[in-house]
Amino acid sequence: MRKVLFALLALTFISQTYSPCKSKDETLVVLIVLENTKPSSSTNRSLAQCPIDGYYHTLTNMVELSFKSNLGNVFVTLDNMTTGETYEYSGSSAAGVMMMPVSSNSCYTMNITTESGRVFTTSFLTGDVYEDE
Repeated sequence: MRKVLFALLALTFISQTYSPCKSKDETLVVLIVLENTKPSSSTNRSLAQCPIDGYYHTLTNMVELSFKSNLGNVFVTLDNMTTGETYEYSGSSAAGVMMMPVSSNSCYTMNITTESGRVFTTSFLTGDVYEDE
């Protein structure tokens, strides 16, 4: 489990992309959301498109989950790895978007579980952690 979390965290660090939002002061960070499953067959090695997009809004310290399809009710566990706090959220993906507040200057892991049992995972940093200077 530690290797998976470390790999996700490393992938997030490497793959973080920035794109400007409507406000020039706000930066939108795209989160890489991966499904946490074992394939039933070993022959299909292609990646399936994830039905969830994740974004971190740096100006408002909010995480946005955007659902591409209706997955039913979703249960989100947000772990702050810096402070050790765990936050739990639930909602319907039929609304299309779910917003959650986060603390700045923290490292997070997020698990998203659908009512059908599918599990999606992402890891990300917030606040000034991205700036090296």
